[in-house]
This record gives sequence, structure tokens and C-alpha cells, in this order.
Amino acid sequence: MGLTPPSQLAFFLAVLLTICALLVRYAHVAIPVVSAHSFETLLVGFLILLAGGSLPRLLASWDPA
Repeated sequence: MGLTPPSQLAFFLAVLLTICALLVRYAHVAIPVVSAHSFETLLVGFLILLAGGSLPRLLASWDPA
């Protein structure tokens, strides 16, 4: 199983979530939803990036029959 590059949407969403989590953690910026869950936000960003890179290839090679 190889990896493919993630789509631009998945990449930018993952980068946005990562930047938000890092701003909350290190710059002490108050972002309402992210402030209480900075680790979970960073984890979701990573999982989106992982899914964007691995799912397209898995779905293309999947044979339901």
C-alpha cells in the first residue's frame, strides 16, 4: 500500500487546524472551540492529512466483488 498526495482541501484543512492548535498552545490565543481541546484539534488535523493521503489509493484498489 503506497501513499498518494492529499487533496488540496485535505491539506489546507489539516494545516489550518494545526495552526489553530499551535496558536492556542504556544501563543495563548483564545479560540473558542480549540482552546479547550488543542491536542484533539491537532490530532484531527493529522488524521485528516493521513486519510487524505491513504484513502484514495485504498478506495481505488478495493474490489467489492
